Amino acid sequence: STTTTTVPTAESEEVTVFLIGPPPEQRLVPAKRLVRSPITVEKVLQKLFTPPTTAEGVAGFRTAISPDTTVLGVQIENKIITVDVSKVFAFGDVTDQIRAYAQVVFTAVETGSVTGVQFAVNGRRLEVPAGDGSNQSTPLGRGAYPEYAPR
Repeated sequence: STTTTTVPTAESEEVTVFLIGPPPEQRLVPAKRLVRSPITVEKVLQKLFTPPTTAEGVAGFRTAISPDTTVLGVQIENKIITVDVSKVFAFGDVTDQIRAYAQVVFTAVETGSVTGVQFAVNGRRLEVPAGDGSNQSTPLGRGAYPEYAPR
């Protein structure tokens, strides 16, 4: 007789990532993705760094995050995270570059465990643009990107 072994699969939970909505406003829009439990900010950001699904694309959603960038790690201290990435991930024109950082900030803050985000490339701290175009080395929260906040 044969015995069947079932391997328990890790439970998946729904999380929210922020993509760029359709023109003309191109504000951030929430999109649902699945991650394996337990949910961590790093896992959620890894989902954000994967390209939009076909359905999201059909809905007019897009991302300004370069598809060939990986999240190397996330350090959290006093609700401030430092997101370490493999390369500068923001691409396109200046407003799209700003949107890319806004996508990460809104997605991280949405997890509930983070109030501010800093960026690093291969461990080196990066100054990034806030919504007004000014370069910031301080932690950025949602308030740094009022122009792109979801309606």
